[in-house]
Amino acid sequence: MEHPGEAAKSRRAWQSQPIGGYMYLDPGSGSLILQVLIASILATPFLLRSQIRRLVRTMRGPERPPESPNENES
Repeated sequence: MEHPGEAAKSRRAWQSQPIGGYMYLDPGSGSLILQVLIASILATPFLLRSQIRRLVRTMRGPERPPESPNENES
């Protein structure tokens, strides 16, 4: 049987640990994460370009056909 003081001591030790434990991020992992972030930011417009074009067309409004000068003179 465990002594009552041992449980409290163990609980305090667990509470003093940082959330997520001790994490180590070496330079190789850090540069890989940075590369993934940059690539994701740069690739997003290429993947969504059809939606971006549709949004731009909607914002500009309907296209008007060019007026021909011969129609106005008649």
